[in-house]
Amino acid sequence: MSRPPRGSGGGPGPLRGGAGLRVLVPGLPQWRWRQRERGAALFGSFAAALGMSLFTWGTRPGLLLLAFAFGAHVTSVADVIRQGAFPAFARWVPWVSASFGLGIGCYAPMLALASVLAWPGLRPGVPLDGYLVNRWVLLQRDPGPGEAVWVDAGDGRGPWLARVLAMPGQGVEWSDERLRVAGQVVAGDHVVPFPAQVKDLRFEVPRDHLLVVQDGPEDGVGSGRPGPRLVSRGQVIGLAWARLYPVWRRRLLR
Repeated sequence: MSRPPRGSGGGPGPLRGGAGLRVLVPGLPQWRWRQRERGAALFGSFAAALGMSLFTWGTRPGLLLLAFAFGAHVTSVADVIRQGAFPAFARWVPWVSASFGLGIGCYAPMLALASVLAWPGLRPGVPLDGYLVNRWVLLQRDPGPGEAVWVDAGDGRGPWLARVLAMPGQGVEWSDERLRVAGQVVAGDHVVPFPAQVKDLRFEVPRDHLLVVQDGPEDGVGSGRPGPRLVSRGQVIGLAWARLYPVWRRRLLR
C-alpha cells in the first residue's frame, strides 16, 4: 500500500498559504491536520492563559499566566516543526528555535509596546487602586490642564494619580475659596481647596513644574486628600488613561 503524500488528507505537511497565521495561532496546524484533540488542547490552554493574563495585567499572577501562554504557544510551534521536518531534527532544536523566534519576533515587541502605552500604574500597599499609564505621549508633549497623570512622589510613599491644574508660566490665584488659573476659575470634582489657613495666595508656576492635585478613588472619600502642590516635570511618569483596579470600576478616565 502506497503512503499518501505529505500534506494530503490529515497528515502534516508544509505550511502553505497561511503559514504566518498557523504559527501565530497555537493549535491551528494540528487542527487542520485533523489532530483535533491536540489542536483544541493547545489553543484552549493558550487562549485561557492569555485572557486571564490580560485580565490580571500588572500583577504577579498575570505574569505567570502570560508565561504559561507563551509555553503553550512554543509547544504548538515546536510540534509543527517536529512533525513537518524531514529528516527529523534533534529533540531540542524545535523547542529552542520556537522559543527564540516567538520571544524575539512576537512577545518581546508586544511587551515593549505595552510597557510604554499601557504601563500598569499600581500604588504600593493599595491593591485596589491601579491605572493604565501611557508613558510614550510625554515624549511628544507636556500634560495639559485637567489631564490625569501618574506622579512619582519621590518621598517614599510611591506613585499616585493626580490632575493637572496649571502648567509652567501660568499664574495661579487662590482667594475667596476659589482657584483661578490664568484668570479663569477652575471648577470640577477633582479640585481640592488649599488648607484652611491659606486665605489668599498668588504665584506663578515655575519652569519645568506643574501644579497638580491628587485624584483619589471614586469612593466618595475626598476630604482627606491633600491640596494642590507643585511637582517637577521629571516626577510625571505618564498620562493615566484608564482605571485598571478594582476590576468592577474599570473605565476610561476623562
